[in-house]
Amino acid sequence: MPLKNLLRWRAAAPPAKEVSSAMRKLLSHSGARTGQVMISAVKGTNKPIYHVLPPVRHAQAASRLLSTELSRPFPADHPGWLIDLREARALIEAAHRIIRDRKL
Repeated sequence: MPLKNLLRWRAAAPPAKEVSSAMRKLLSHSGARTGQVMISAVKGTNKPIYHVLPPVRHAQAASRLLSTELSRPFPADHPGWLIDLREARALIEAAHRIIRDRKL
């Protein structure tokens, strides 16, 4: 991938804090009361990838949420998962839909 495209891709990537906030909103909407969901950007990759690490007591709820929203399996017995840029944006959009529906 040319450097120009890589820089554009990185600039368009949402910060990990925004993805974490979206994940918290989605979990709270599903009924799980959770604190901070650890999401960090994985360094050293040519495309943005995020590591999702929910609190252990909410791993089952996070697994179900991610599996539903992103249409792929996320095993609950795994300590964390990797999501790509497209999936991170999908989580943010889902959180925005929930907020928009609450206002209506």
